[in-house]
Amino acid sequence: DTYYTRTGEGSVIQQSALSTHQDFGLSHDDLKDKHVYLCAQSLFKLAPEFDLVVRDVLSADHNGVVIFTKGRRQRWTETFQGRLRRALGTELFKRVVFIDRVSSIDFPNLIKLADVMLHPFPFGGSRTSLDGLEQGTPVVTYPQRYLRGRMAVSFFATMEVWDCCVASSSQDYVEKAVRLGSDKAYNHATRGLIRSRIERVYYDLQVVKEWTRWLCLAAGVPNADRVAETIGRDKDWQNDDQLNANFLRMQRMASAPSVPSVRPSPQSDFNALEAHLSNLAVRHNINGSLNPALDALVMLRNERPYDSNVWSDMGAVLQQMRRLRESA
Repeated sequence: DTYYTRTGEGSVIQQSALSTHQDFGLSHDDLKDKHVYLCAQSLFKLAPEFDLVVRDVLSADHNGVVIFTKGRRQRWTETFQGRLRRALGTELFKRVVFIDRVSSIDFPNLIKLADVMLHPFPFGGSRTSLDGLEQGTPVVTYPQRYLRGRMAVSFFATMEVWDCCVASSSQDYVEKAVRLGSDKAYNHATRGLIRSRIERVYYDLQVVKEWTRWLCLAAGVPNADRVAETIGRDKDWQNDDQLNANFLRMQRMASAPSVPSVRPSPQSDFNALEAHLSNLAVRHNINGSLNPALDALVMLRNERPYDSNVWSDMGAVLQQMRRLRESA
């Protein structure tokens, strides 16, 4: 997860001078009466297995055209073109178009020319996908096991948009892409759904708070939860002019009297020994004596091995001791 702001927010946005097919090096014949699938990812992300997806999309949609952007070096483009031609065959390859790479300023207008964006797998992209969704353009993705193939699906999860764009297999990916490319009414409805929910992607402070909490714990800063909760109470924390003031405020929060990690009173069903161990752990924790607090909790755990609260308290103390792996 990442904290996203609107593109260009807080700065003067330069307007793109490119808008038509011809501006991007596309001829009228290339796109006339065609369904346009755009895959504007760096070529090194495109694995051979994705070549077969492109083949199946073009086979299923006889009016489909797939647009790729060229690589940073000519040799990279030539290598990929040769591999793709072998996977697609001569006839299907005629409906593949390569254009020059475009700047971030011009990229939104390129996206507007597409009916669908194809998010590659197993190696995908994050910013490119969000650029597409900002324009309301459907982005088809197939989530993979690792982060490099799960970035686009995080946007759909946040928006709670699944059926139209998130595939469960390669075949499902092709079917979703082709339906979005060839069914104008369905494409229009999907664009409306994306536009109605895209705001959910931006300014998600939960991500910032979790990173703040984790970094405080890793650095041994007390009151990690209190420091994290200060994030987002006002919007000036993003303002460069306010950074120093906010850092000082967070430092004061961190150095304030520590909030105990262990529950302050034993549970009502504790026997006398368990209540004594619980109170002992609380006192040691308040005093900052973490090793004795942990020892008391270990003994309490031996008495109550199935008590999730005891295990949780042990984890909290271990985090204070920066023994993060043991606390997990």
